[in-house]
Amino acid sequence: MKKQKNENHGRFIAMPFLSIAFFVLILLYPATTYAGDKADFSGEWTLNEDKSEMGEGRFRPSATLKITQAENSLVIDRTRIGRDGEQRKIKDEYTLDGEAKLTETERGSTKSTTSWSEDGKTLTINSHRKMTREGQTFEITSVETWELSDDGSALTIKSSISSTRGERSIVLVYNK
Repeated sequence: MKKQKNENHGRFIAMPFLSIAFFVLILLYPATTYAGDKADFSGEWTLNEDKSEMGEGRFRPSATLKITQAENSLVIDRTRIGRDGEQRKIKDEYTLDGEAKLTETERGSTKSTTSWSEDGKTLTINSHRKMTREGQTFEITSVETWELSDDGSALTIKSSISSTRGERSIVLVYNK
């Protein structure tokens, strides 16, 4: 009888501890989990040319991407190597709520919208650019589909681009 009393006493002491531990785990659980487990593309990425499919032509993809993703924004700092060998930096910003974002530059404007797949693993960016160069106006429409590998070490961006120069599809693979 005495032994049973001691076992019950240990259970009563453990119960509050387990309750507190459970509560702390809930508080520490990432808020993004409640938002539908959306992929997080944040990090520094380097182009893997061997796995990418860039096709023919003068297309020069970004050699590196530095991506910062918050609840409702995606900021991409791209570093591209120009034809002359110099580095060019471009910053793109998107909202992740599906609202259109208009970006104005000295060369033109870009209107972009984003949408998530139902499972939150794939992000699609639709962009429409109007650019002016040497007195001529060009329009470029693109659709980019972003997806992470299962282990999060590779980012694949599939792009379909349409312009007055024709249609182009590319697949860029970046490693973390």
